[in-house]
Amino acid sequence: MSFVQNVMDYELLAPLMARSFAIVIVLLETVLAVGFIVGYHPDWLLVLAFAVLAMFLAGGILTLKRGKKVLCGCLGNSNEWISRRSLARLLILLSGVVYLIALRFVGNLHWPGLGALYSAGWANLIATIVVAIWLMVVASWVLSIGELGFMIPKTLRRRIS
Repeated sequence: MSFVQNVMDYELLAPLMARSFAIVIVLLETVLAVGFIVGYHPDWLLVLAFAVLAMFLAGGILTLKRGKKVLCGCLGNSNEWISRRSLARLLILLSGVVYLIALRFVGNLHWPGLGALYSAGWANLIATIVVAIWLMVVASWVLSIGELGFMIPKTLRRRIS
C-alpha cells in the first residue's frame, strides 16, 4: 500500500486533498530531517515539528473515535494499525519537541548543527548516539509494557491485579 493510499484511508480529507496532503507531509518530514541535521532555523523547525506531530495525533484520535480500522503509516511501518499505542508514541515524540522548545526559548539551548557536533570531537558524537539509542530502547519498553505481561509469573500477576 502506498503512503498516499494510507492517508486517503483515514477519510479525514477529500481524496484529491488527501493525495496533496500526503505529498506535503513527505516534503515537510524531509525539510524537518534535513533542517534539524544541519541546524537551519531550529526555532521554526521546532514549531513545525510540533504542528506536524499535533496534526498526526489529532488525526489518530479522530480515527479511533470514529471506530475506523486504518493502518497507521507511522515511521514507515505498513503493518501497524492506528491504536492507543501509536498515539502514545506520538505523545512521547510530542513531549520531546515541547521539551526542546522549552530548552530553546527558556533555557537558551544552542543548536550547533552537524558541523559543530563533528568539530566537537568523536566522543561527543558517540555519546549523543548512545543517549539517543538508550532513549529509543526505554520508549520501546514503555510502549510494550502491556505485551511484556507474560514475563511476570502468574501468581504475581494475580496479586498485582
